[in-house]
Amino acid sequence: DSIVYAQLYMAIIPLSFVNNIIQVFLIGKGWVNLVIRNQVIAISLNLLLYFLLIPLMGIYGAIISSFVYFASLLLLNYLNMRRDLKNINN
Repeated sequence: DSIVYAQLYMAIIPLSFVNNIIQVFLIGKGWVNLVIRNQVIAISLNLLLYFLLIPLMGIYGAIISSFVYFASLLLLNYLNMRRDLKNINN
């Protein structure tokens, strides 16, 4: 069973990698507060999902919650980076 859990959790690695690159870009632009805000939003969602999903689904709920955390953090950071790049082009 632990191999299956590890394989499912490994889906998070690419999200984390891409997110780290985007965060470096945003921090380099001086948007540290924005990165922190995005992390607070994603962590809040993660905690909510932990409380809801772990009692219902056990370890799978934890994996889903973690995946949603990384995916939402990546989405928030990506949207902010994209907005910044659009402003550069205009």
